[in-house]
Amino acid sequence: MVGGGQIPKPGEVSLANNGVLFLDELPEFKRNVLEVLRQPIEDGSVTISRAISSITYPASIMLVCAMNPCPWRLSWRPQASMHMLPFADTSLQTEGLRPLLDRIDIHVEVPAVPYKELSNDLCGEHSTNIRSRVQNAKAIQIERFNHDNSKSGSDKIYSNAKMRSNSLRSTAC
Repeated sequence: MVGGGQIPKPGEVSLANNGVLFLDELPEFKRNVLEVLRQPIEDGSVTISRAISSITYPASIMLVCAMNPCPWRLSWRPQASMHMLPFADTSLQTEGLRPLLDRIDIHVEVPAVPYKELSNDLCGEHSTNIRSRVQNAKAIQIERFNHDNSKSGSDKIYSNAKMRSNSLRSTAC
């Protein structure tokens, strides 16, 4: 996940640098894999040390994870209490996930959709419309970061999450 080997090579975290790393079925990952993700998420880099040398790879990622509800939430209904989070479970399934989940900024519970709603003939928004919105948002971001990225010696900013406090103040509404 973070790389390694006798001759250190980058892992998935570095290969996803300035992009998205998607982990499906998060609780299925071994605990040591989840633990090793914590530091790169905080630092934006991965250092692999070997006897003869050490190398640092970039790891500025947007981490997106998916997991099924905890077993006690399998009977969840939309009319159930909304204050209960699936991440509040203290079972063995999520116990090892807590340190990693604490570093994820947004947690969204997606309720089950009844089969009748999934199987109807109504179509959602066309992907070309969604693509157009994403391209427009990306163009706005590029324009926003042109000023910060033109400064010599500064780290390039590629996403809103990496904005510095002075950039946040100058772009605030």
